Amino acid sequence: MKNADQLDKMRKMRMTKEQAKAIRDAYVKVADLRPSNPSAKQRADLAQWYMDNL
Repeated sequence: MKNADQLDKMRKMRMTKEQAKAIRDAYVKVADLRPSNPSAKQRADLAQWYMDNL
């Protein structure tokens, strides 16, 4: 979910931009390997949003 509450949760968990990037990169690879998995792209987009907002 892309909202302030979710971002606050990630901050409380001390998620770093580097961690969000690693998550994003992993989901991008999953999306490339399994195009039939629509949630992989959505999760990569969410991780990118975290990177942009942390």
